Amino acid sequence: GMKVNLEFVDTPLDEVMRAISSVFNVPIVLDRHNLDDYGIWTDLPMTASFQRISCRTASNLILKENDMTMVVDSEWCVLPLQMLWSPN
Repeated sequence: GMKVNLEFVDTPLDEVMRAISSVFNVPIVLDRHNLDDYGIWTDLPMTASFQRISCRTASNLILKENDMTMVVDSEWCVLPLQMLWSPN
């Protein structure tokens, strides 16, 4: 897959994911309802710098550091990590 350089300084999470989505031309959706439920705000500022990185790796590194994960179905959906661990 395509590899690019990305840099974000105090950039809100939703802008970061929109940029990644745009650069790689992949639909990424933030599950705002569940993120809110788990106390994760989409305007959370992110700082990250990547050299020659793939879409999935960039997303995973940013998200895991902030207790989120990505579920890939017809589109890529950003969810709170705890949702995958909770029994229901």
